[in-house]
Amino acid sequence: MARKTTMGKSLLVSGLVVLALIMVSSPRKGNAEINCGSIVTKLITCLEYLEARNGVTVPTNQCCKGATDVDNIVAAAASVPDDKKALCMCFREIATAYPIKADREPQFSKLCNLKIDIRFDRNATCDS
Repeated sequence: MARKTTMGKSLLVSGLVVLALIMVSSPRKGNAEINCGSIVTKLITCLEYLEARNGVTVPTNQCCKGATDVDNIVAAAASVPDDKKALCMCFREIATAYPIKADREPQFSKLCNLKIDIRFDRNATCDS
């Protein structure tokens, strides 16, 4: 059983590293602060909560700290169309890469006291 857990964690970490490398290498227009790889890094500790894994029912303090950092980036990007689009595309990529539970997403922003609802939507249209 312990071997399965270790192997699962190794696969998760490997997948996250690959995703982060892909996202970092993807060019984005707009503010240099919008870097999907850094967004993923800030939210990585939230995945157990967002995916409803290992009995985690609330986000950790570390998760909420990262989510607050992302919340501030989202707020700053709201008035810059290219930045807003880059964030939308990043959240769409995260939703595609990770099995985020639909019932966890609406609670996430409330539980971490975020100003803006962070939405992970694999079908988002990021043109507007």
